[in-house]
Amino acid sequence: MEQSDGVVAQLLALSPQSSDARDHGDQTALHYAAENGHDKIVARLLAHNPALIDAVTSRRMTALHFAACGGHQSTVVQLLNHSPGLFDLKNASNDTALHLAAFQGHVKVVAELLARRPSSLLDEEGEGRTPLFCAASKGHQEVVDLIPLTTDQVCLTSLLSLSVLVISPCFL
Repeated sequence: MEQSDGVVAQLLALSPQSSDARDHGDQTALHYAAENGHDKIVARLLAHNPALIDAVTSRRMTALHFAACGGHQSTVVQLLNHSPGLFDLKNASNDTALHLAAFQGHVKVVAELLARRPSSLLDEEGEGRTPLFCAASKGHQEVVDLIPLTTDQVCLTSLLSLSVLVISPCFL
């Protein structure tokens, strides 16, 4: 990892504009660093080019989406500390970082995101699914257990998304 950080530092020194480079899906080096949980590289890229934090891919994915999907809690914290507004951004499928983390079953990332904004657990993505539904539909019980809902809220969430949650006490 230290060697990778050194290589990135050398590349940025030789070609300062290289931090703006994008691949065929519009991903930047920041997206790749966040996706793989390379915190030192994320920090170096943002120090070199703070505007990278706003970069989105062709699927409207931010570095936060990639970090959350990959389960990289420290990277999620770093990105949100740099730009709290990332929390509300949705990708092309209307998923927030919380939806993606819940869908993947990344307990620590879900806990971090819920601690920052508990009300986000009722946010719906493009098909009307909440983070609770995303976790439950994939059988991520540990994530479901993090979500402090009353029975009425679970029932309401399930009905609003026109989905029946097998784990919901109101349907037992």
